[in-house]
Amino acid sequence: MSTLSEDQGNRSVTAPDGRRLEFRLTGPPSGLPAVFHHGAPGAAVPFGPLERAAAERDLRVLTVSRPGYGPSDPPPEESAPGTVADAVADIRCVLDEVGAAEFLAVGWSSGGPRSLACGALLPGRCRAVSSLAGYAPPRVEGLDPVAGMDEDSAAEFTAV
Repeated sequence: MSTLSEDQGNRSVTAPDGRRLEFRLTGPPSGLPAVFHHGAPGAAVPFGPLERAAAERDLRVLTVSRPGYGPSDPPPEESAPGTVADAVADIRCVLDEVGAAEFLAVGWSSGGPRSLACGALLPGRCRAVSSLAGYAPPRVEGLDPVAGMDEDSAAEFTAV
C-alpha cells in the first residue's frame, strides 16, 4: 500500500456543452479514484483528512466544483439548476480527462444522491457507492426533507 500522495492541484476541463469544470485530484498516481461528491454549496477544495486516509489506501481523491462554484461555469439558463444526472455527465467528463476507467463514488449530504446516480448511470465504471449523511428526495409523500434543520440550512436547502 502506497502512502505517496501527489497533489496535482486544481485543474479544469471543458465539458461537451462548452462549460468549464474545475476539479481537484490528489493521491498516488496509480491509485483508483474515489470521486468525492461534497455537499452544497461546494467547490473543489483541499480536504486533508479524506485525502490522507485515501492515500494510505492507495486511492486518489477526485473532487469536482459544482456548476457555478469556484471557476466551474454555471449550467445553461435553460437547464438550471440541473439534475443529478447532469452531475454524472460532468463526472464522466472529468474521469475521461484523467484517464480513469473505473472509480469509487462517495457522497456527503447533498452529494449522496450524486454518488448513487453514478452507480446507477455508470455501472460499468463505478465499482462501489457510498452515501454518508445523505438526504431523501424532496418530493416523497409524507417526508419533510428539512425537518430538524436549522432555519438558515433549511432556507438554503429549499432555495437549491
